[in-house]
Amino acid sequence: MPENTVTSIIRKMNDNLQYMKIPHVNTTMLRVLVSLAETRSFSRTAEGLCITQSAVSHAIRGLEEAVGAQLVIRARSGLELTSAGHKALGSASEALSALQALLCAGQQALVGTVRLAAVVSASTAIVPAALSLARRHHPGLNVMLLVGTDAEVTRWVESGIADIGLAYDIGGSGCAPLIEDRLYAIGAVRSPFGRESAPACPSDFDGADFVMSAAGCAPMLESLFDRWNVKPNIVTKVSDMSALFAIVGAGHGVSIVPGLAFPSDWQERVTRRHLHPIERRSLRMTLCKSNIDQSVSGFMSLLKESCRAETNGRHV
Repeated sequence: MPENTVTSIIRKMNDNLQYMKIPHVNTTMLRVLVSLAETRSFSRTAEGLCITQSAVSHAIRGLEEAVGAQLVIRARSGLELTSAGHKALGSASEALSALQALLCAGQQALVGTVRLAAVVSASTAIVPAALSLARRHHPGLNVMLLVGTDAEVTRWVESGIADIGLAYDIGGSGCAPLIEDRLYAIGAVRSPFGRESAPACPSDFDGADFVMSAAGCAPMLESLFDRWNVKPNIVTKVSDMSALFAIVGAGHGVSIVPGLAFPSDWQERVTRRHLHPIERRSLRMTLCKSNIDQSVSGFMSLLKESCRAETNGRHV
């Protein structure tokens, strides 16, 4: 073979090899990005993924190098995704879901019963998507749902009544953050509070008629008011979130609720305002260690997938 022909072939091979050099991206990088979008914190991401903070930093830097753009920035309220970060987040979630489906391709469908305890907001925003996934992929899996306050969820898991618990104010070994939830102020659309577009400050609640949620938010809100040094006028306490939105929408007071608790038609009922300073709390998952089996572990994965989808669907 003529030398110039060999040289030409080698050159083309080198060009092809250069073209095929795909940046190294691993699942840890993808999971770190998804978790940072949820927690907005390096420390909470490290805690949730059971790795060190330096490993989190290394993973996100490696992903940024592979993508060729900055994905996260530090803001006053915590970490924020850049526009490139939001685009990468959707692709990362899809890639992790596809990988999970691939790994499950050869596995048998889950069967048995899982007892899940959850606070109201989690039961309406996270659990339905997980149940849909279970019906689609594991028709033999039965899920029993208990809905209660943070204290009740904790008690049910600790006593073995529930296998998995989803709550905000919950602790214990094996407890891990699932999704970061932001608090919002709500008021009637035509009220002075509702017509105001600026973020709601602590002083806006001092002496204001306030509709308190009795579905588990009360201890957190009372602690928040103590920290703000304000005293709202509690006109009523409501355990049903739908009723709370209706009462506030009718002009009987203002309230503060988690983002996960908003119904799909909230804009027809109330006006939502950001809080300043921003207030967030983490929805966490805990387990009854004596009840962990394949069905429980499998449903945990479905809950985490539902949280990723919820994060991608929100722009808060």
